[in-house]
Amino acid sequence: IDRAFYKERRGLMDVDTVGMTAFVISLVYTGIGLPAQILANHRRKAMHGLSLFMNVVLLLTFSIWIIYGSMKKDWYIVGSNAPGLACIVIILFQFYKYRPALKNSLNEPI
Repeated sequence: IDRAFYKERRGLMDVDTVGMTAFVISLVYTGIGLPAQILANHRRKAMHGLSLFMNVVLLLTFSIWIIYGSMKKDWYIVGSNAPGLACIVIILFQFYKYRPALKNSLNEPI
């Protein structure tokens, strides 16, 4: 691959264009998809169908990307992952808030 060709070329292969495209796609996912999930969880008062493990993995993923983007001073990376991190923190709180109530064996008749 001729790197000079891609470095000088403007258009779809421009690094800033690709970065902005990734930024917009990430914001659509984290700005529409995750808030919709938060709202659905709130309405149901339950977390049916969601994996706690996968949401913890998403928390770690968003966190690492934010750290990496901060170290590189790449605000496309930080800006596109920060809303996702905030939403995942809310979803993890919902896992705690809407967890199933444990039956107290002392209150059950014998």
